[in-house]
Amino acid sequence: LPFIQATNLFLVKERGANRPPGRMRRWFRDLRVSRKLTVVILVHLLHATVLLAVTAYGMQALSASRAYVEGEGLWSKAEKEATLALLQFADTGNETHYQAFWREINVTLGDRMAREEMNKPSPDHDVVARGFVQGRLSPEDVDNLEWLYRNFGWEPPIGSAIKIWAQADDNVTILIALAGELHQARLAAAPQPGRIAALTASVRDRDQILTVLEDDFSRTLGDGARWLTGVVVVGTIALTVLFVGGALL
Repeated sequence: LPFIQATNLFLVKERGANRPPGRMRRWFRDLRVSRKLTVVILVHLLHATVLLAVTAYGMQALSASRAYVEGEGLWSKAEKEATLALLQFADTGNETHYQAFWREINVTLGDRMAREEMNKPSPDHDVVARGFVQGRLSPEDVDNLEWLYRNFGWEPPIGSAIKIWAQADDNVTILIALAGELHQARLAAAPQPGRIAALTASVRDRDQILTVLEDDFSRTLGDGARWLTGVVVVGTIALTVLFVGGALL
């Protein structure tokens, strides 16, 4: 009985081995060796090309993330310098300090210009570029900054940072209004110390609010940068495993 079972198993395997190959296997089997080698090389080139494209995509995302981190630092520094200049103007009445306030606050206004333009259905690239350059960012980073905003602005970490950015811009608008009132009060024919003190206190309060928003923006932007890094790493590893498996096949 064991001999008969082994014989039957052998016959079944032989019939399976003699089964006609599929169309693709038959086509590949009938190719000359040189053409088989060409097919294998083309498959490897396709894998390498796709992996290179994905890697370039990931590098662009990381470069844009780095540029936004740099922009956040420039924005925060400009806001602090503007507030300091405004407080110095309140103390001295020196117009030079007031002009310094506007010089620094224009950095934040440039970033706002870029953000508001990118929110439009068909943004003007030149307007976006002018805004970011006014925000003291490198012109070489403008394309990546716009690309990341337009393609990943809906993702939770990036989208949350953008909302905080908009809130900070709204508070800068209030700070500018306070600066105008303080300018008029300080240069009035008969300055009122109480009025100037109240406006100065309001400026300090607004700066504290902006400090909180700047910290939140920085933390959220860091989360977004780490999220982008994770997406790039996981995507690259997954494609590498897929392509190596395809190459072995």
